[in-house]
Amino acid sequence: DSSFNENTPYNPSSPYALSKASLDRHLKLMHKEKGFPVIFTRSANIYGQGQQLYRIIPKTILSVRAGQKLILNGGGKSTRSFVHIEDVIDATLLLARKADSGTYWHITTEKQLMIKELVAIICDLLGVSYESTVTVGKERIGNDGNYSLSSKKLREEFSWECKIGLRDGVTSTI
Repeated sequence: DSSFNENTPYNPSSPYALSKASLDRHLKLMHKEKGFPVIFTRSANIYGQGQQLYRIIPKTILSVRAGQKLILNGGGKSTRSFVHIEDVIDATLLLARKADSGTYWHITTEKQLMIKELVAIICDLLGVSYESTVTVGKERIGNDGNYSLSSKKLREEFSWECKIGLRDGVTSTI
């Protein structure tokens, strides 16, 4: 129910999250012991052209284009923020040039929405009804109801803002 900042302790809830946390810990140790230059960035739900096809945005686009039903796990009630890859690239380059080595940064939008709201936007952009596109399925085992990172630090220290809104980003992805 709240956003995580860069100082929130890790609490990985999947093998994927655990592998990312392990790599961060390894790099943190390399930075501390050997002076290895590293900047830690965290984002969730990066989207854009070329994204893996099993992710919700391309999966929805492909389902609509193929005239197939999209199974929306748990009715799409989970909330997420979606950040366009171009915004992530801009922030990463900014941090590589200006941030101190060994620091942590979150790169994300401030807007959260339910997955079903995102699917409805995509349906609208493709000119189909949400109701004719979606079938509600069971919730995935281990699904987190919300991933909410705070990018307040990045916004305040470097005056960074996302430039690509969700509708524009999804349109370019389509």
